[in-house]
Amino acid sequence: MAMRKTAFLILLLIPLCALAQEPVELQAPEAEKNPFGKEELISFADFLFQEKDYEKSATEYRRFCFLYPEESDVPYALFQAGLSLERCGKYKTARRLFKQFYRKKEGEKASIVSSYRIACTYIEENYYLTALKYLGNYENSWGKLPVQMSYLKGYAHLKMGSYSDAIEELSSLNVKGSSLSSATYFLLSKAKQGLVLPRKSPVVSGLLSTAVPGAGRAYCEKWGDAIFSFLCVGIPAGVGYALMEKDRGFSNACFFLSASFYLSDIYGSTVDAIKYNRDIRRHFQETIDRDIPVAPTEIFSDYSSIEGK
Repeated sequence: MAMRKTAFLILLLIPLCALAQEPVELQAPEAEKNPFGKEELISFADFLFQEKDYEKSATEYRRFCFLYPEESDVPYALFQAGLSLERCGKYKTARRLFKQFYRKKEGEKASIVSSYRIACTYIEENYYLTALKYLGNYENSWGKLPVQMSYLKGYAHLKMGSYSDAIEELSSLNVKGSSLSSATYFLLSKAKQGLVLPRKSPVVSGLLSTAVPGAGRAYCEKWGDAIFSFLCVGIPAGVGYALMEKDRGFSNACFFLSASFYLSDIYGSTVDAIKYNRDIRRHFQETIDRDIPVAPTEIFSDYSSIEGK
């Protein structure tokens, strides 16, 4: 019986060993690298861009560039990918793609567009000095800034509070009859307003509170704080003076409390002046971006304005 079992196992193992000697190729179903064709892929990326799904649209545009690097639509895809990343706040990568767009497209118009968008990304990050330096380098290389870049340069000066420089830059633009005409005049008027913005001097504010407690706060138009500071300094000082003869220890404590409030009021008055100036400027800057007829980010934001697609 045991011999039969052994013989049966041997007969069973012989074909298995033969199969093991022949390499078996297991082929998984071949997955397509790209389920879309060229036109479908670029159309899908455009759809995502129109839906404002910018991260995904950037991915699809870049996929197109990777899969079809020799296609004529590659400059378009690079530009749209850069614009998508700019709109979702990935400025560093956007700048790299705008540079790739210029290398693919070449020509003066491509240089203008890519350089404009790169400068725009710096402004969106509030790196105004970097944007101005970048625009200056472009001007040194090409000899003259296009109207759109001069407009952007004036806007950058205005946003960083260099109102005189903004007026000088914007006044030199010849935009009569152009799409930037109303926007340029708007920025000019804002720059002139910026020169006469109300401002409080921290030094004056501190000196006023040194002379009269609370006066610096009143100068900064903080009337409640002014009255409170005057009372906090005056009442302990008055009580300390009244009890000077009766209770020297308590009187000294009142004088110390009054002096503490007095010094803190001087410091607080200077801080209030700084805050006043900051709040006025922030509100002024908000009105610029809220009311501007043509935001800088809208310029060269449509590829069809560069070259019909």
